[in-house]
Amino acid sequence: MLICLVLMIIIGWFTFRTVKTEASAAVSKKDAVQTLQLSKRVSGLRHIAVNMLNKGLSDVYIKERTDNRKNIVKPQANVQKKMVYLTFDDGPSKDITPQILDILNKYSVKASFFVIGTQCKYYPDMLIKEKENGSSICNHTYTHIYKAIYSSISSFDADVKKCSDVIKSILGASYAPKYVRFPGGGFGQKYIPFRNSVKKVGYTPVNWNIDTGDSLGKNVPSEKLIENVKVQLKNIPKGHNVIVLMHDMTGKQTTVEALPAIIEYLKAEGYSFTAFN
Repeated sequence: MLICLVLMIIIGWFTFRTVKTEASAAVSKKDAVQTLQLSKRVSGLRHIAVNMLNKGLSDVYIKERTDNRKNIVKPQANVQKKMVYLTFDDGPSKDITPQILDILNKYSVKASFFVIGTQCKYYPDMLIKEKENGSSICNHTYTHIYKAIYSSISSFDADVKKCSDVIKSILGASYAPKYVRFPGGGFGQKYIPFRNSVKKVGYTPVNWNIDTGDSLGKNVPSEKLIENVKVQLKNIPKGHNVIVLMHDMTGKQTTVEALPAIIEYLKAEGYSFTAFN
């Protein structure tokens, strides 16, 4: 743009000198034809200068407009796929877990089961079926007794290890759970030392960002569980994965009833299902 302005000044100066000299000669000779030709030349020079200036301004405008558009409209190829993790705590159980697995199989969906060690000892066949479904088996401590496991970091670590040992005894020594969920959730400053400790031995702590609310009572209406998912999903920031908390312990029949509608709603919202592996 600066170059264009300099060129216009130079051309203007040259034009002025040319016009002044030749116009004087034309007037002295009283040559109307030469004066007309001179006028055309001046007009032409002015047209060239104006076009050059306009082109410079236009190029800057187009570049700025293009740059701004790049900042606003992101390429479709960079749009992140929407993923959801269905997670089930406190199982396995003899009555609820089989129904959950049947629904998952029907919809070809994989989930993540955060199991309790003592429950695994009672219902090892359910643990095997969870694995056969292709779902992920994750650690939810051996006892799930808050007072005991949170009494010290060493107590918590020992309880987590004991749960892992039980899982391996059922599924094989090569099956090593990589994910752990703290009973009650590992939110807040209080659990930072516990989280850091399990991370040192290779675990990844997992919480949730959608709570169906099925832990608030024995038979929370299925309609309420579905509504909780819909309401909370609206508050999930764009581009964030969704982790849904549910339970497959005995007494969670309404969770079974709500699960098909929850899966169908999440599918309708464009989510793909995955598990922690």
